[in-house]
Amino acid sequence: ACQAAGQMLRGHCDGASGRHGQNLYWNPCSCPHPNVIVSSWLSEAERPGYDFGATAPAPGTEQFSQVVWKATRQVAMALSEDEKFCVANYFPAGNAGNFKENVFPKGTAVPKAFAGALAAAKGKAATAEATFVTSPEGVETLKVRRFPHPTIDEILDSCPGNDFKEKIEEAFQQGADLVTIDRVHKPPRIHIRVIATKNSKILTQFRRGFGGG
Repeated sequence: ACQAAGQMLRGHCDGASGRHGQNLYWNPCSCPHPNVIVSSWLSEAERPGYDFGATAPAPGTEQFSQVVWKATRQVAMALSEDEKFCVANYFPAGNAGNFKENVFPKGTAVPKAFAGALAAAKGKAATAEATFVTSPEGVETLKVRRFPHPTIDEILDSCPGNDFKEKIEEAFQQGADLVTIDRVHKPPRIHIRVIATKNSKILTQFRRGFGGG
């Protein structure tokens, strides 16, 4: 749409997942590397300047605050066919809610939004959305009945760069009613096994080891 209009246009922010946030970038020749684009959005913190004590962003800093918005979990970026426009969509959308709880000065240690999700799932009944137990042998087992769920983020956070969340989402889209994630930590390796079932029958499963050794 931006390419057809020859200008930056906001849109396509509503979908099945809900309302998305959005950042835009334009270059008359061609868009640079994504790192350069994101850096330009982050630079709004310095110019025009973001007031971290304010309850709303100063005009011209909304793209910065969306990039760093703590409650946002997912982002996707795409280029137009002529590569002059870049659009990034964020979910859940930023710039809506408590700014002081979601936008922090550089260097601030910020706890992750999903921290504690596994602890909250301990001791839950088997029919709960998520249950989490640790066996005497040290095997951590998460059983979750919907996606997205913060326990999934937390148990997979120790294995950066994996595509397990995408595969789990796909399993639920295919009709899975239960996903079981086993995590075993044998330093320096972490082993993850995922089994998705539908009506107690295995729909898909996959596993991988992460770390050195």
